[in-house]
Amino acid sequence: MDTVVRQYGSDELIAGLLLDSLSGLKGTASYSATWDSIAAPPGLYYVETKIVDTAGQVLTRETSLFRLLSRR
Repeated sequence: MDTVVRQYGSDELIAGLLLDSLSGLKGTASYSATWDSIAAPPGLYYVETKIVDTAGQVLTRETSLFRLLSRR
């Protein structure tokens, strides 16, 4: 599993989150990742998670858009 955060519009890579292995997974599952956004400026971002098999083929890919607000 590969999860990244990118800036919306430019697709600039902002953060790569730790890779996780889901060996033996069958059926429905959920996954939570944590990103320390303290150094990122406010704006639109998206997170993309890909699940790949052992041969490197993408089995599924999900993206989600979010807005990071100012910390004032």
